[in-house]
Amino acid sequence: MKKISILITLTFCFFFLNSALAADASKVAIVDLQRCMKESNEGKRMSESLKKEVEAMQERYNKAQQELAALQKEIEKQSLMLSLDAKESKQNEYDKKNRALTYLSEDLSEESTAAEQNASQALLKDIYKIIDTVAKQQTIDLVLEKSTAGILFVSSAMDITDLVIKEYNKVKP
Repeated sequence: MKKISILITLTFCFFFLNSALAADASKVAIVDLQRCMKESNEGKRMSESLKKEVEAMQERYNKAQQELAALQKEIEKQSLMLSLDAKESKQNEYDKKNRALTYLSEDLSEESTAAEQNASQALLKDIYKIIDTVAKQQTIDLVLEKSTAGILFVSSAMDITDLVIKEYNKVKP
């Protein structure tokens, strides 16, 4: 009988210990970094700035493309009047400008990608600091990124994205 009462007491202690540990469970939150980047004031400014850079690059490309098209028309127009050497010279000039246009296109694409990556990294660095601050204020033990964590559903009570955006907008209005 004594053994049974000890066993029952130990079982109750075990259940109470589990309940106490469950009450001290870690607090987890979710944040959507893509949404923070798109909806924050700084993210919108960054996006607008990148858009202007890309438009300027596109203008440079369009201008070079128009010059090439004009040269092509000139060659076609003067083809009957030009000597063989002059035709060859014009064709070489066209080929050279065509290669330059291809290189310009590749360069502009690389520049655009690099500018976007640099801006995103700077923005993410700031957002990470805000997430750290919010997590400490809210006593959150773990913050997961919504899209990379493979999360299919999350309660809105766990999502701190709006709070992070609000705090970030306070820091960078």
